[in-house]
Amino acid sequence: MTEHLNQQTYDLLFAIRRSVRYHLHRRRFYEVWNTITIAVASVGGSGTVAIALGNFWPNGLPIVAAFIAIVAILDLAVGTTIRNAGHHGELARRYIELEKEFAHGKNLTDEELEDITRERLIIEASEPPVMHLLDMMCHYEILISYGDNKKSHPSVPLGRRFLMHFLSQASYARSLPA
Repeated sequence: MTEHLNQQTYDLLFAIRRSVRYHLHRRRFYEVWNTITIAVASVGGSGTVAIALGNFWPNGLPIVAAFIAIVAILDLAVGTTIRNAGHHGELARRYIELEKEFAHGKNLTDEELEDITRERLIIEASEPPVMHLLDMMCHYEILISYGDNKKSHPSVPLGRRFLMHFLSQASYARSLPA
């Protein structure tokens, strides 16, 4: 479908698809984060764990209790499932609705292009700040899904991949080839 589209139509479709992937990744991240938080709080709050830990690491109980409290507070402050996961899910849905405009597989008229671009900008206005490295990784995912050779894409260190949901890493992302 994408081989015969003009450059403007192709670029808009690519950007919308990248946005869908981006928001689905963010939603998944917040859902997993919330699940881990609940698991840590559940296990850490257990009296049995406290007793067992006290026998093997008597000085460690305050450290573990502080860690559990910090994780739970972060989860409450960030509002992972209620605010963030739901918001990113809604943004992905809105971008998918826009992508439906391309279902006919033909080039868009200037008027259609303007309308879809306007709607895309409206959606972007309600987005939280972009995590640039994650956005670049979504860019590569789209290229790979289009059949681009994966070997041509840079390898991103595991530490940076881990932090891409926490830190924007904009300067590093800009240094990667597009």
